[in-house]
Amino acid sequence: MINNFDFSQKDIAQLEKHGLNQNLIANQMRLFENGVEPIKLVEPATVNNGIKSLSPEKIAGLQNGFLNYQGKSLSFIPASGAASRMFKDLYRLHELSNSSETLANTLQESSWSSWCNFFKNKNKLAIYQQLRPFLKNNNPGYESQNENQQNYLFLKALFQPVIQGEAIVNLPKALVPFHLEQDNVITAFEEQLVEACYTQPLERVALHFTISESKASLFKKVVEKKLKALEEAFQKKLVIDFSYQKRHTDTLAVDHGNKPVRDREGQLILRPGGHGALLDNLNDVDADIVFIKNIDNVSSKRILQENVVYKQALAGLLIEVQDKIFSLLNELEEKGFNEALATEADSIAETYFFKKINFDSAQAIFNFYNRPLRICGMVKNQGEPGGGPYWVQHDNQHPSLQIVESSQIDKKDKNQLAILKKSTHFNPVDLVCGLKNYKGNAFDLTHFRNENECFISIKSKNGEEFKALELPGLWNGAMAYWNTIMVEVPVNTFNPVKTVLDLLKPNHQ
Repeated sequence: MINNFDFSQKDIAQLEKHGLNQNLIANQMRLFENGVEPIKLVEPATVNNGIKSLSPEKIAGLQNGFLNYQGKSLSFIPASGAASRMFKDLYRLHELSNSSETLANTLQESSWSSWCNFFKNKNKLAIYQQLRPFLKNNNPGYESQNENQQNYLFLKALFQPVIQGEAIVNLPKALVPFHLEQDNVITAFEEQLVEACYTQPLERVALHFTISESKASLFKKVVEKKLKALEEAFQKKLVIDFSYQKRHTDTLAVDHGNKPVRDREGQLILRPGGHGALLDNLNDVDADIVFIKNIDNVSSKRILQENVVYKQALAGLLIEVQDKIFSLLNELEEKGFNEALATEADSIAETYFFKKINFDSAQAIFNFYNRPLRICGMVKNQGEPGGGPYWVQHDNQHPSLQIVESSQIDKKDKNQLAILKKSTHFNPVDLVCGLKNYKGNAFDLTHFRNENECFISIKSKNGEEFKALELPGLWNGAMAYWNTIMVEVPVNTFNPVKTVLDLLKPNHQ
């Protein structure tokens, strides 16, 4: 119990007020003390061995199946992340540049060469067009100034409270201007609304964003401003919900001796538990089909239609597989175990899950199939192999398909490193999920999480290092015991914006 770890009554009161029970905290402390076991890779998932490749005819058929679907769809988008990492280099450039001359000189250095292109093409950037009225109003004669002066004023403006009292660099990533359409500036948040309108077939289009509570008013103002025009343009009814990461999913931080870290008042320091904490938020949504993707993976309208086709096809595959599973389980419940059902169960496992199983009982069939289902788009590696789709050994069970992060792999183990280097695909976070069982009731998703697949990382604050714990990742350990189907999708469906330079790439223009 928690008393084994020297927590005071004051500590326990703080934790309970935060919604953290003693068993949870004791488990977190044990993870810090014992460490997290690396994932045991069996082999990479590849096309025809874990990853399905769909023909154009199959894609069209699956897409049509989803377009005729009458169930409730919902887009679930984690959107609490700040844009600060996206602008990290500009923070440094801002520090180095106290005049237009110093900025121009810095940009001539080889280490800043890519940023010359950024300023040279600033007119193509939505963030620049968003700031342009401010630049003209606050700098008389701005348009007639030389390029170096304009670049310097633009850089400074990124750090000034221009948008609803916030600097662009301090906005949630979701609210950063990403794209230009004629004279309209479009944020990542708005692009997600547009994509959902194209993707979801019914008149009612539902989206759920997990956001930071401190930024909620900014999101709500965007909805107030843009919702009506979007609904009229698409002839749809948009239903947009927000939720916050729950306090009881926060985790402790400890020093290198595994003693809890405290603030100046002696209070325990509790930190957000990473995107795996959002499993609780996902557990609360009510939908038959849930699309999950990252907030920054959006594209301009020029290539959006291809992305929508694949998204709808993945949803169609979910429907196809669920229909077979639900029919199987309903028949199993009505008639009991028989050879015909066992043969059907074997066939579904081999066709869709790449598993040869000889089911020999009703319980075996039920245990295998009565669980959440996810269809995961997978993209061919463009660079070095890393995190992505692998066959993983869990205890003494059959190997299962998992999405594994690079940090979960023991790279000191030569065999594990060799498997990693053979991987062919990576995870773009493009999931379609079925959260209900064959009776139409929602699964409790927390029952299908591997609690031990956490992440421990070294962080620092005020010069002091500490160990931080992240919960099993939302599409990693949090879905460890789901049924998983992986499908190859084109690289064009993956257009993340990790730095502001990515906004100059063709798929964002």
